[in-house]
Amino acid sequence: MKMEKRFEKIVEDIPNLSEYIAEKLGFSKKEKDAADAVFWLIYKIELDLKEIAFTATTNKVRESERQTVINFVEITFSELTFGQKIKVIEKNSKKDGSFKSVKEFFKIANKFNDIRNQIFHQRQSIKEVCYDGKKIIERQTQNKMIVDFNLSFNGDNDH
Repeated sequence: MKMEKRFEKIVEDIPNLSEYIAEKLGFSKKEKDAADAVFWLIYKIELDLKEIAFTATTNKVRESERQTVINFVEITFSELTFGQKIKVIEKNSKKDGSFKSVKEFFKIANKFNDIRNQIFHQRQSIKEVCYDGKKIIERQTQNKMIVDFNLSFNGDNDH
């Protein structure tokens, strides 16, 4: 059986992956909600990083070469870790100055990379992980994370 077929079977057998992971890690509902919030924000950051990369790399490319460049970015991104993606895009944005408007985005992205590493590499109990000094298992902190992320492209994150 091919790897992808085994994976499909595993996924079919698990009706709710989030619940399954929470159960395996022994998370309470509050801890699961915090992990879900972090997962979704990281997913959104990944999408935004890819969009920034596509915009930067296809901006001055001839239409006939556009798909080749898009394929290159897709392949490259699939080989990088979350933290590496942030670093590559951030370094290139500093080099040419074209992404100064998303400086706050990189600050938030790096914060979430740290949170991700603390939780998912079990460096710290999810109960102890903080965002701006407040525990992420608290609903108010999760709301602040979402608001800060949404404001990160505006450069207006001082609230």
